[in-house]
Amino acid sequence: KKKSDGQVAGTAWHEDGCLWGPGVRNIRVKALNSDLDARYRDMVKARREKVHRDSAGKVGYIHVPDMERLGWSEFHRHWQKERRRGGLIVDLRGNSGGCISELLLPRLAQSCLGWEVPRRGAPCPFPEAASVGPVVLLVDSGSSSDAEIAALGFRQLGVGKVVGTRTWGGVAGVSYDSALVDGTYVGVPVCGVYMTSAGYGLENKGVEPDIVVENSPQDYLMERDTQLEVAMSEVLDVIANTPALGHPPRTKPLKRDLNVEEAICNMNEETWPFEVWKAIKPRVERVRDVPWADVTEI
Repeated sequence: KKKSDGQVAGTAWHEDGCLWGPGVRNIRVKALNSDLDARYRDMVKARREKVHRDSAGKVGYIHVPDMERLGWSEFHRHWQKERRRGGLIVDLRGNSGGCISELLLPRLAQSCLGWEVPRRGAPCPFPEAASVGPVVLLVDSGSSSDAEIAALGFRQLGVGKVVGTRTWGGVAGVSYDSALVDGTYVGVPVCGVYMTSAGYGLENKGVEPDIVVENSPQDYLMERDTQLEVAMSEVLDVIANTPALGHPPRTKPLKRDLNVEEAICNMNEETWPFEVWKAIKPRVERVRDVPWADVTEI
């Protein structure tokens, strides 16, 4: 039974079908206005798990739903983890546009220049926000406005291939400040977009992908995403035909002197067996944490 505050009250039936007795309880839940967000996250999770599974963990996946606050937050939600795989798919299909392409493109275009190798732990790419492998961009007819600018900029910067179908073809800025008495608005174009590689050609045309792939009605019926599969195949091909960036080799461990280690671990604050250590307060636990290190470097 639905109440005015959006809560739904009901009775949890006992496993034997009775409405009374042990195991029967009343439950009240507050229903969502829409399950769209839950379904969206379920869709993205299923796609990411498929990419990870089919690529043996070599390819990451990020979907950006728009070029506004939601899209920027979704990008950063998964960027730090997904970019550390061998390759990356950035999905702009169905992206309704916005204004964050100038923030998104520098992240995608930044390649790894080197590594910071800590004494312990895994190496970290430099710059820290760099992607460590090839990137492929997915678009379709639902990719519009700023998503199209991002797709063309992605190609213009030479980041990687664009896969999918031609984008929507509408990049002009529109103002909806003119309100009518019936509550509707009039949209007025206020600015166009000129790209050095396409001029004003984005408007009414869109971005033609480098690899044209369309999901057929049969694909939807079979719940198959051919565009995603082709994008993943493209990333894996680039990985296979490009010298692996990989992690840098670890430096050769210094030769251990067990006698010195034992002497330092057994000494107290008053007894120093070495002249060079006299002015330094002993930190025995630090030596024990690094068993392979040369104590003279600690």
